[in-house]
Amino acid sequence: MEAILQDAIKVGNATARAITFDTRDPNAYLYEGSQWKTAFIGRDYRWLLDDGMGGRNLDARTLFFIRQR
Repeated sequence: MEAILQDAIKVGNATARAITFDTRDPNAYLYEGSQWKTAFIGRDYRWLLDDGMGGRNLDARTLFFIRQR
C-alpha cells in the first residue's frame, strides 16, 4: 500500500506540474496573445463552472496552488 501511495504522489505531482507548465485553458491568460496568466481563472476564488452547475474547474485550482520553481 505504501508503494502505491508513493507512486500516486509522483503521478499527482507530475500532473500538476504539466497543468501549470502549459495550460490549455484560454481563460488563463490575461490578454489574447499574452503569456501573462491570471491566478483566478473565471474571476472567482471558488473556481466554479457555470455558477456551480458545471462543478469546479480543477485545472484552474491546480494552476493557482502549484507554483513553478
